[in-house]
Amino acid sequence: MDGHNITDTREIANEFNKFFLNVAPVISNKIIPTDNPPPEELINNELLFSISAIPVTTNEIFEIIKEVQNKKSQDLYGLSNFFVKKIINLIADPLAYIFNLSFVNGYVPNQLKIAKIVPLFKSGDPLQTDNYRPIALLPIFSKLLEKLAFNRLSNYIEGNNLLSMYQFGFRKNHSTMHPMIKLVNYITDAWDKKEHVLAIFCDLKKAFDTVDHSILLNKLDKFGVKGKSLEWFRSYLLNRQQQVCINDVLSCLEYITTGVPQGSILGPLLFLIYINGLPLSSNFLTLLFADDTTLLLKHSDPQQLALNVNLELWKVNNYFRYHKMALHTDKTKFIIFTQNPQVKNMDFNIFINNSNSQTTFSENPNSILLSKLQRVRTEDDTPAIRFLGVFFDPSLNFSFHIQLLCSKLSKSLYILRATKNVFTKKASKLIYYSLFHSHLVYCISIWSCTTAYYLNRITILQKLAVRTLENARYNSHTEPLFKSLGILPFSKLIFFFNLQLAHLYLTKRLPVLLNDIWQLTPNQNEILIANGIQLRPRGTFRLTFTRLSICEKFPYFNVPRLWNGFGDQNIKNSNTKIEFNIKLKQFLLDELSAVVICNRLLCPTCHLQN
Repeated sequence: MDGHNITDTREIANEFNKFFLNVAPVISNKIIPTDNPPPEELINNELLFSISAIPVTTNEIFEIIKEVQNKKSQDLYGLSNFFVKKIINLIADPLAYIFNLSFVNGYVPNQLKIAKIVPLFKSGDPLQTDNYRPIALLPIFSKLLEKLAFNRLSNYIEGNNLLSMYQFGFRKNHSTMHPMIKLVNYITDAWDKKEHVLAIFCDLKKAFDTVDHSILLNKLDKFGVKGKSLEWFRSYLLNRQQQVCINDVLSCLEYITTGVPQGSILGPLLFLIYINGLPLSSNFLTLLFADDTTLLLKHSDPQQLALNVNLELWKVNNYFRYHKMALHTDKTKFIIFTQNPQVKNMDFNIFINNSNSQTTFSENPNSILLSKLQRVRTEDDTPAIRFLGVFFDPSLNFSFHIQLLCSKLSKSLYILRATKNVFTKKASKLIYYSLFHSHLVYCISIWSCTTAYYLNRITILQKLAVRTLENARYNSHTEPLFKSLGILPFSKLIFFFNLQLAHLYLTKRLPVLLNDIWQLTPNQNEILIANGIQLRPRGTFRLTFTRLSICEKFPYFNVPRLWNGFGDQNIKNSNTKIEFNIKLKQFLLDELSAVVICNRLLCPTCHLQN
């Protein structure tokens, strides 16, 4: 610490504790205060939330404890999930009584507000405290109480549509792919209209840890959380403590002054409430996944686009400053999505403006209150930026993402080959799905909109994996192998997930923001006959055309064509996602041949088999 090595374990634990506690306050104290309050969120004043309206029952506790993982890591009191699950039948009644008292009286016991912190090394110099990540272990009974509060608050918020539709994080029926769909739809629509899109991918410094408790409680009050319910959340947030544990040696207890509790169940939901008004603060299309913030703006004139972006970014940064959050200037970057070669080569000066005036940039572009953002270009060493696990490049060809994906798949393929003679075929197939298939299908509807060249690289690796599973020759025909294993080839996986997306849209299982991305044709009363049975079609999309061939590959234009061209109405009319998935997968597997059908002249594989 401060250039001196510390060897005493308790002293090391104390220094870690001080460091973890001071990171967020140091960030908040460096933020320049703003005298421009952001627009207030419009909430129905008649709504009222009561955390004690629904009494806690033992059955509810049993249901919650079933979902708890059997972890043996111990909290500050030496209790683990594994142990509590073993004795829950004996303590469920007194727990229900205590939890009901907590809700009715608006009080959280201080014993449930102490976190045990375990430092986890990230990378770099192991002697530096800032190279460690704090892992918080909260009291087991605290998590049960939090889950009960989460269920009540979440049902109230979602039932009254209080959260912004631009927020996709930590919400039921919302996934990382949904904001990506909105992102690529926005870009391709702009390209089709000869417009350019500037996207800013924001990185916030310790966003969850810098949450100001007074601001959060004020937002909860506006959300209709009042009286004893608000007192409960006040008690939950305030007077929390933590101590660091290193080699079973504990540091001194210290109070936490800011942030939502790390490792908590309720913390992420409270953060969504805290940042809920961000999309209203500017004219950006704002896509949120918890604290991951992406800002998009489009215009036909690139110079006007830059001016508009700087103005709107000042509004967004003003919102962050008001909420005691700070943008990381080195990690916040922007991309110009355009089809115009001249615009690709233009210089764009985009700044984070920390002043209280929108005109600082135009009057004094060299002001110390301005921080210039870095632009991601095709010619950079890293020509793309990671957005929720997928790398987006300025041309939207996903070449960099596929390069990294191929690397991951190759490593998984190596493990498959190394273990094929050790494990059974069933076990090897499980390894395939966990290490290979999981990477392959993640947001496949987005990045598979690339060229045939890059898709072919993925196809080759999947065929190698299937040959490894079946212990076949390196050049064996793979269609019978896919069929016998019950695995869909890559091209059919793309088709499967695109049709699944259409089915989710038609059955209204997509987030609200995606409810109107496609239009249906008006002739919904048409009756079809299939196998002698009358079927009412699930829906037919109104096709949208584009002047650019590159746009045709993206979901906005491609998914309706695939759905309309698929003729099996029995599958289309499936009522549930599971039913649809099972039927469609079986349909696609049935299309595969169990025997080799090869029309290739002098095929070496067929020649060897003969």
